[in-house]
Amino acid sequence: MIASRGTILGVKTTEAAYYGTVSMVCGYEVFMSIGDRVLSIDSREVIGIFE
Repeated sequence: MIASRGTILGVKTTEAAYYGTVSMVCGYEVFMSIGDRVLSIDSREVIGIFE
């Protein structure tokens, strides 16, 4: 998964779909800001990306 800070992405995992701004990428972990929350997503579980 290629993403950089500030990128707005939609991410679909095996459990849910999220839409937000990438805050940080650290190894396999992608941290996304969604409203006032920061979500950590393991990029190995991503099954789709949409913009």
